[in-house]
Amino acid sequence: MNQTTDWNFIFVFVVGIIGILVAIVLYFENKTESFSSRLLAAFLFTISIVSINYGLTTTSFFLTYPYLWRSAGWVAFCAPAFSFLYIRSILFPYKKFDKVCLMLFLPALLYFIILIPLYIEPSADKLIFIRKTQLDKTLISLEPDVILPQGWGTIARLSFGILITIAEFILLFKWRRRIGKEMKPQDSKIFKWLFSFITVTSVICILLLIEYFFHLSRFMDLTQQILYSLSGIILFVSMSLLFNPSLLYGINQSLQNSKNLPNLKKEKKAANLTLEQKAIFKEAIESHFNQNAPYTKIGYSINDLSSEINIPVYLLSSFINEEYQTNFNEWINDFRIDYLSNLLKTSPKHLKFTLESLGNQVGFSSRSAFNIAIKKRTGKTPSEFFDIKKSN
Repeated sequence: MNQTTDWNFIFVFVVGIIGILVAIVLYFENKTESFSSRLLAAFLFTISIVSINYGLTTTSFFLTYPYLWRSAGWVAFCAPAFSFLYIRSILFPYKKFDKVCLMLFLPALLYFIILIPLYIEPSADKLIFIRKTQLDKTLISLEPDVILPQGWGTIARLSFGILITIAEFILLFKWRRRIGKEMKPQDSKIFKWLFSFITVTSVICILLLIEYFFHLSRFMDLTQQILYSLSGIILFVSMSLLFNPSLLYGINQSLQNSKNLPNLKKEKKAANLTLEQKAIFKEAIESHFNQNAPYTKIGYSINDLSSEINIPVYLLSSFINEEYQTNFNEWINDFRIDYLSNLLKTSPKHLKFTLESLGNQVGFSSRSAFNIAIKKRTGKTPSEFFDIKKSN
């Protein structure tokens, strides 16, 4: 059939392949091993499979390979599930699948079970129905070839997609209220990206809603609109990853102080950081330090910093060693000394405080620890060092 060379399908097919390739790169080349990035990769992969599979229904492909008919039908339920989990993993971080995650894939499992009789049906019987769909496109959405009442498959996907979209918006605005009125630049960036992501991915639900209630496919072919919507979602996510590398590497909640963040265990393995990763790490750390000065807390550790900016401990340690040629404790002590120097310049009243009190204010646990840090960096005692600062 001439449809196999239709340029519309070629466009959809190429975009679908691009989506699959981007998903593979995002999953396997993600150096930070970000859970949220891998969920985004899974979403992109499933939506690309759905797009290619739906596009093939407009060609003669299934007439040649009838045993593959509806082979990816259940995948359509996985894309919304991965989308929701991606949103949730960013706003309320977690590092592994829980019961909520698994429940989201129940619709896909149930639909797969429903399709089993169709999968084992002889190819000759499938060909009869496939030829009918070539003549009447509405049969694809009505799904009379499965053991559900006609149209129930479509309304199940539609209902699931709408519920997921509503849940995503609820999560996003719940997080927005939690942040408060004064959003930090990083938080604003997160909000804009996720709002755009949810809005774009909800377009397909709107088209399915229109089709289900008005059956416009009886009067016009909605296949192309649905295909272009799926392709648009794939291109949107892929281009966003290309022009916003921080999404690719999972550095997307660096300024959050979430109680839901897990304790990251130190992993003993080498990390070869790229220049782009180092730049992203440095920006996240400096932004966090400039706005929050977390190192002034007594006992502040690399695990605390890891949780706050969502970068694994072993990557942080490698970055600090490579970028600053020192270990975490000495690096943090340098920040504390600089912070105290600026504090004494801008607020001379602090010069009346005891050295122990000054050390505690910037995170040193004891006077001896304060003395050792100053001596190691300057070769002077704290009193000598800050007296010099005072005279200057």
